[in-house]
Amino acid sequence: MGFTTVCAGLAVADFDAALAWYERLLGRPPDARPMDGLAEWRFAGTGPIQVVEDAGRAGGSLITLELDDVREHVAGLEGRGFRDVAIDDTSSDTVLFTTLADPDGNAITLVEPRAAAEATSALLGLRTAIYPAPDLERSKTWFSGLLDFAPYFDEPFYVGFDVGGYELALHPGYDPADGVRTYWGVADADAALAALHAAGADEHEAVQDVGGGIRVASVREPGGAILGVIENPHFAARNAASPGPGR
Repeated sequence: MGFTTVCAGLAVADFDAALAWYERLLGRPPDARPMDGLAEWRFAGTGPIQVVEDAGRAGGSLITLELDDVREHVAGLEGRGFRDVAIDDTSSDTVLFTTLADPDGNAITLVEPRAAAEATSALLGLRTAIYPAPDLERSKTWFSGLLDFAPYFDEPFYVGFDVGGYELALHPGYDPADGVRTYWGVADADAALAALHAAGADEHEAVQDVGGGIRVASVREPGGAILGVIENPHFAARNAASPGPGR
């Protein structure tokens, strides 16, 4: 008879305190409580984690959990009361990781393979084009006539048109000498900005949360143009309402 699964055991002294800590770490209560002093979390395609009350062995365990996106999980941890969780992206050529200690000192390392992490920095497609508009009213009138509809967002500091799900915007504070600013969609603005820096671009604007879970950043590429990235969980391209120019 062959073995069918492997369980990772974590010995703890104060079971109730450990149970609360692991619920925050994993983002959910245990899947099973097989007996007193034992809690079990299950994961698809792999064996479970078991937290077991065993004061004599407490603090000597270590496990590694692989994630699709360690940055996203760490961001969630901060919302669940974990503080100063730092991701190490320099010590390993193969993974990004962070290690946390539970209340008894057991070590839990969260890792993400670099191949997955690097994929989050890839450009997903054009999202926004922002035109400098020193005379905002004149530009707004011109683009409204060109597109044959009014902007969906119209404020003295920014005007935005929804063109088939993409943003065509006008900004009165941008310098026409810089040309049109393009913002390319990315899955992770932080990872994308780091990749642009690594490729030799100079930072223009650091990552900013502009509301609604949308995050943007920009660099100057080697030719001097401003290249922007935008992490927008709400983006959905669609067909334009009318044939319009260029269709």
